[in-house]
Amino acid sequence: MTQSVLTKSAPSSFFLRGHVMPVKVLIADVDIDVQEFLNDVLEINFKDVEIVRVLQVENLVKNLRENGHEYNLVLLNLYIAENKDIDIVDIINQTHPELMERIILLDGIPDWYQGTNAVQKLPVMQKPFSLDYFGDVVKKIYATQTA
Repeated sequence: MTQSVLTKSAPSSFFLRGHVMPVKVLIADVDIDVQEFLNDVLEINFKDVEIVRVLQVENLVKNLRENGHEYNLVLLNLYIAENKDIDIVDIINQTHPELMERIILLDGIPDWYQGTNAVQKLPVMQKPFSLDYFGDVVKKIYATQTA
């Protein structure tokens, strides 16, 4: 599978202090249906949003190394690295530590995960999650970085 990039404008707006904020989001999940759901929710919550979606850990690592500094939000399912000797959170922490405050883990921390302890500090959204709850968490994280 390959990486897909979607750029769209949503029908509604997300305002902070009276102006529209552009948002760039990286979605890394092994489930295309979850990616599509997250894509839809992000488009509802943000007027100007660019969404990059990856299904494979190799594409995720490449994207993070090349473009990690551009993301306002990273939605990360650690299962993307299952059966791989890759610690995604450590890669993010080493290459773009500023992103650590912008990560939401999807589906929790797998039992097999032996990576960095920094993962314990990240917000986790267990599937299934509601549209409203997801929107609230995303807005909260985004608002803290623009405050």
